[in-house]
Amino acid sequence: MDNFRLPASVEGQTAIVFFASTGAGAGAGPVVLRFFKRPQPSRAQRYHALETYLRAQPVEVFAKFAWSDEGVRVRDTWWPMVRMEHVPGVSLGEFAATNLGQPAELGGLADRWREAARLLTAVGVAHADLQRDNVRVAGTELRLIDLDAAWVPGAARLHPGENGHRHFQHPERIRTGHWDRHVDAFSALVIYLSLKALAADAGLWAHHNEENLILSDHDFVNAGATPIWTRLAASPDLEVRNLSTLLERFCRQSVKVSTDLDTLLRTRTLPVAAVWLAPEAGRLESSPWWAGTVGSETAAAAAQTADPFRAGQVASPSQAASSNQAAAPSQADAGVQAGSWWLGSTATTAAPGDPPRPPQPHQPPQPSPRPASPPSPGPQRAGGQPPSNNWQAAMVLAVLIAVVLLVIILVGR
Repeated sequence: MDNFRLPASVEGQTAIVFFASTGAGAGAGPVVLRFFKRPQPSRAQRYHALETYLRAQPVEVFAKFAWSDEGVRVRDTWWPMVRMEHVPGVSLGEFAATNLGQPAELGGLADRWREAARLLTAVGVAHADLQRDNVRVAGTELRLIDLDAAWVPGAARLHPGENGHRHFQHPERIRTGHWDRHVDAFSALVIYLSLKALAADAGLWAHHNEENLILSDHDFVNAGATPIWTRLAASPDLEVRNLSTLLERFCRQSVKVSTDLDTLLRTRTLPVAAVWLAPEAGRLESSPWWAGTVGSETAAAAAQTADPFRAGQVASPSQAASSNQAAAPSQADAGVQAGSWWLGSTATTAAPGDPPRPPQPHQPPQPSPRPASPPSPGPQRAGGQPPSNNWQAAMVLAVLIAVVLLVIILVGR
């Protein structure tokens, strides 16, 4: 009970949590009752799928729970509830705050965090909302609570309708809702790096804002451009410096990578993924290999083609299908060139109604006849190409405008 003699509760993003006791007998003790603030169509199915999967593949790091379709009755309506074991200890955020200046404690917790993340990967599940308040620390034990967004194979098509805490998730996931078995890779790396960095430099706690550890969503969107990245790059711990570079790269590329924390820490590399454009940046955050040899517009267009999940682009397979249909050429455009780069500009698609063309035998290219007298050189553009007609017209127009302005000025005098 609280000071008003009401049941003690804690309100989160999706649920209100009450603390209760089951009374005497076997299994008696404190429990946590989670009541949801709003309905979500697939929540019951996902919890049932999670229960079924965990019976066959137990995950000790997950708090034990039970779903109930009839948890509480309001007037004539039953509302669901999740009954979860009460996990002792303190939250990850509280542990970090009370152990500043104790590198052995924070470093040891980072190692145990790596092992906990490895266990989730080994059984093929994801928590999908790893953050400071959903990790409980009790002695040397780590436990995870709040399984509302958990991913298991049986619920892979049942999106939870939430995208995790913004200070621990990749900006692309917050924007698009991406959710799969590897979705924990980013947030697990954020937590591991934060603990290691605090163990090496307790002053980094100055970047704590009561919702994060030391990194925030602003830092992820502006990877490498906020003060904390400079501080991490100057850490006395070499591992912290290396991992900050890895996380910075992760922020700049797509969240859709098939990896996990243990793999990231062993290889110190990220799988190849599509380029992702941060919405606030307005520029190509990470360029493919060809970007150094083509103009910026060409690189941006190529990156957009390579990554349909860039900010403001396709956010779901259904949207991708509609986008592809909108971009399909109509019959009226069937006569446009459709050749590949190795075919030059001669390959075209026949328009409807044209008779089929017989295959042409391969003929070696014939050299063009040498002109009797070479044309005058004239002005050249970069790359040795003569200016186009459009460029010449633009120059003539500019000269005409300058003459008109000069006449107006002289008449005015």
